[in-house]
Amino acid sequence: MDCEHRYRRLAYLSNNFFVSNLRWFAAGFLLTFTSSLGQTFFIALFANDLRTELYLSHGEFGGIYTAATLLSAAAMIWIGRTADVIATHIIAGLVLGALAAASLVMSQVNSAFMLFVTLFALRLFGQAMPGHIATTAMARWYSSHRGRALAITGLGRATSGAVIPGIFVALIALLGWRGSWIAAALATLFIVTPYCMWALSRPPNTNVYTQNCLCSDHSGVSVRDWTRAEVIRDPLFYALLIGVIAPPFILTGVFFHASYVMSVKSLTIIDYAAVFPLYAVSSLFASLAAGWAIDRWGAVQLLSVYLVPLAIGLVVLCFANTITMVALFMILAGASDGLSATLVSAMWAELYGTLHLGAIRSLAVSGMVASTSISPGAVGILIDNGIDIESQILAASFYVSAIIIFFFILRARSSRLHHQATQR
Repeated sequence: MDCEHRYRRLAYLSNNFFVSNLRWFAAGFLLTFTSSLGQTFFIALFANDLRTELYLSHGEFGGIYTAATLLSAAAMIWIGRTADVIATHIIAGLVLGALAAASLVMSQVNSAFMLFVTLFALRLFGQAMPGHIATTAMARWYSSHRGRALAITGLGRATSGAVIPGIFVALIALLGWRGSWIAAALATLFIVTPYCMWALSRPPNTNVYTQNCLCSDHSGVSVRDWTRAEVIRDPLFYALLIGVIAPPFILTGVFFHASYVMSVKSLTIIDYAAVFPLYAVSSLFASLAAGWAIDRWGAVQLLSVYLVPLAIGLVVLCFANTITMVALFMILAGASDGLSATLVSAMWAELYGTLHLGAIRSLAVSGMVASTSISPGAVGILIDNGIDIESQILAASFYVSAIIIFFFILRARSSRLHHQATQR
């Protein structure tokens, strides 16, 4: 087969990339979509009912939620490595089964301790593990199309943020809050789990996408496979983690206190709900754009730019006094979130290889989960001590801007990052 024929073959296969891999992409989409059952925005839909029935104050409920999330972050460090040692379809089935069980238990919760245990399970087997399994598999299975594979899989998370609140508000009105959790459990167990176990039972044949001429390798840069122990001792990992946790840390704090933020802006929570879908839509398109850019230039090249929309958006929110400005913040914040969702997983694969990617990525996921448990309480404490939310938002913008500058310098001065970027 001559070089020209190989290029034509590669072009044909690339054009049909989505269709021929729909089986695996649909499974990845469903995994990240179903992870919404453990996300803050979803659990918040039931917060008032849980507090009322269990006689919990805002502080008590928040304390239980924070403790459960921190414990799930610690557990994620160890459980996340199962994505490397257990067949993908088996671990997906086990995790989704545990998520369905946790959802069912939530429908019967009747004590603070039972709530703590259930929230721990939802955060671990909902927020953390399904997306971890999906992104680890896509990053490992696809090399020349890694960015697009991760972007398509990540659409599940953005889509859930756009449609799940509306669906479950309607279900709560129809079935009650306990009945809604039962519906979530049944859908997970009888729809999502069987499909994902079937679809992921064998990996895709990605060799046809990476065949090319010896004179032109577009599949990326070869990198040795680091172990988790080596990564733990690598200063570069922690330098990158500072930026990786910024979007979830900051945005969770802002969204958790959305009612207060809107009241400061002389707006209502209804205004917030009206513009929040813009966040999900922006995240969706940014994720797709990031996938294309990563496949062309590599994840490392995007390090210096993916946080720029968030930095600008926080300034906009700080000085916002109209719903239009809040909507602009949602678009900009969603753009950074979408870029981050695709870029970070690809970056770990580029820098540390894919053999131990599950164990390595679990370290980063654990850090992100921990940050999301700390920020709501931290923001609340600062408010209680007289530091207004607008000052906090402006400080967060300066923090993100500092990270952008730091990443720009790091990419230029780190020999590994510079080599990775220039070899694409």
